[in-house]
Amino acid sequence: MMLVSASWNTSHRIEKGTKTEQPRQVPVHPVLARVLAEWKLGGWPLMLNRPAKADDLLIPSRRGVFRSRHHSLSAFHDDLALLGLRKRRQHDLRRTFISLARADGARKDVLEGVTHGARGDIMDSYTTLPWASVCEEVDKLKVRVVDAKVVRLAEVETRGALA
Repeated sequence: MMLVSASWNTSHRIEKGTKTEQPRQVPVHPVLARVLAEWKLGGWPLMLNRPAKADDLLIPSRRGVFRSRHHSLSAFHDDLALLGLRKRRQHDLRRTFISLARADGARKDVLEGVTHGARGDIMDSYTTLPWASVCEEVDKLKVRVVDAKVVRLAEVETRGALA
């Protein structure tokens, strides 16, 4: 579970509440949990020269503070280019999660609470779904980590250029 309780205003360099001012608990998909555990135990300490603490940012800058959204967007675009994918906005990641989870059978109303918080009509304000039900909908997303072995191929010279 992650707690979404704050956001970062890069222009004013301040932490602020969420858009709705309502913190919310968000289930973590098992695949994301695996990736984050590997990051927290391996990458995080390598980058910051110390183990992560409970109140640390999930993915801080190298100085241990909030990342600039411009830096993150630039790095995201670099990753997309390496993968041969077109440029996207970071917000499109939420769209992709919702689309794929719904295609895999997740309920729209439950996903909306996960990605955006309660909608706010009277029925929503009186509804609290059991945590297990919310986790079950997130877990419907069918993704997996592909364990792969990197194999260095021999360089072959073709017409004066490396292929």
